[in-house]
Amino acid sequence: MRPPNPSSLTLSLLACAISLAAAGCNSAPGKPGPEPAVVRPDQVVDFTTLYAQNCSSCHGVNGRNGAAISLANPVYLALAGVANIQRVTANGVPGTAMPPFARSAGGMLTDQQVAVLAQKMVAL
Repeated sequence: MRPPNPSSLTLSLLACAISLAAAGCNSAPGKPGPEPAVVRPDQVVDFTTLYAQNCSSCHGVNGRNGAAISLANPVYLALAGVANIQRVTANGVPGTAMPPFARSAGGMLTDQQVAVLAQKMVAL
């Protein structure tokens, strides 16, 4: 039996290394995925994120114990209703510390984001 040719062994190892590298490229660490790395602020429609960024500083982390009215009060939510809460969130309350959050009233939230906040708040 004759010994293996060093050049064929080198070529075989090189071919294996290239195959492994090519197969692993789709899941390489640090490779960006198909979606953007950071979601644009106007595309956030997650209630928890929207509430934390816009409401919790005044109304409290879970809608309780904030400087403003408690939003975790089921009686208040039932009486106010989705439409009223959405209107107040969008336009604010003149003469109080409640600012407008809708873009149309000078805020930073889209109509869809304001609707998500109002609907989920009443549903909790």
